[in-house]
Amino acid sequence: MRVIRHSDDIGITRQSTAQALEVWRVGNLDGFSILVNGDGADQISYALTATPLPVRLAVHFNLTEGRSSATPADVPLLIRDDGSFRHSFGSLLSACLLATAPKRRELLRQIALECAAQIAAARSLCGARVLSAIDGHIHVHMIPGIFGVVARCARDAGISEIRISSEPFHIADPWRDLLRPIWWVNLVKHLLLRVLSLSARRIAREAGVKATGALVGVLYSGRMSAARALCGIGAAARAGAAQSEVVFHIGRTSVDETGRWRRPADIAFHLSELRDMEREELGRLSEYLRAQCLLKDRP
Repeated sequence: MRVIRHSDDIGITRQSTAQALEVWRVGNLDGFSILVNGDGADQISYALTATPLPVRLAVHFNLTEGRSSATPADVPLLIRDDGSFRHSFGSLLSACLLATAPKRRELLRQIALECAAQIAAARSLCGARVLSAIDGHIHVHMIPGIFGVVARCARDAGISEIRISSEPFHIADPWRDLLRPIWWVNLVKHLLLRVLSLSARRIAREAGVKATGALVGVLYSGRMSAARALCGIGAAARAGAAQSEVVFHIGRTSVDETGRWRRPADIAFHLSELRDMEREELGRLSEYLRAQCLLKDRP
């Protein structure tokens, strides 16, 4: 099984972006997802031009934080008066499931405009590099209705893969993990995404876009370690996956960069020392995979 070491949120702030790009430069990262409306976007463009290393690039489609990439007047249902996104995952899920049919159609139309604008912005940052995949910030692309919009936008832009956020169930340390409240929170997220993924593969096929492979990084999101990643990789292999995308969050934001977030939980996540821990653990995972001769081919 091919293992892809991946990081989300690249571009979100300057410090976190610099840290993640250095991990790529030293060979511990195969690819990353670009969040185009962050403060570190220009660093991505420079690094991809200056560093002649292979990398698998994805668009990190975002509808929940920062400012829109589309013209604000074209996406009023998505943004506040100041141009920043108004929604959370929960409010988008409610809008897509409970809104009247005309309002839902208009919402999805505006989401398509925003998705196309973010893809165009990512392509501009990548220069001659290929955009291989698209996924969603906090998995927002998995919401019913939105997934089909994102898949079709990817197809129209020549992007061949979309992440389907369905992770094989695994538990790395039952005696400890079951006592951690955060594991139960992530389990609820894991189960919700598994339910939302039931129709996603069919929709992706109909759109002519393939799935990126098994995802590892939901049950231990924000607390990934080498051991937890290997447990997930093993579960994916037993499930018959040909490819596994293992997602770490390896960029730690500085205190003076937290103005883009409104929720204290988001600020705490990006300031946490756990981001440093995940970066170190990704290095340990890479050492193990090299020792097992599983990193011969970088994308």
